[in-house]
Amino acid sequence: MHDAFANPSPRADLMALARDKELGMAILRLLSLLHDGASGDTSALRDALATLRALGLEDTARRAALQIVLLQQ
Repeated sequence: MHDAFANPSPRADLMALARDKELGMAILRLLSLLHDGASGDTSALRDALATLRALGLEDTARRAALQIVLLQQ
């Protein structure tokens, strides 16, 4: 999870969706990645958080990361 904040590398496919004015679809796919990440797929979590940050949704990325950490305890 730290990589998403220290060295972000957003998903190119999701960034392309956002550039093509399909931000809603990009966010829906991000939610799927976040779900996979919360289930243990660390690369999906890293990609989702990094992409949220790249889309200007820093606060949402931080809240999602915190929520996942809290749910894992």
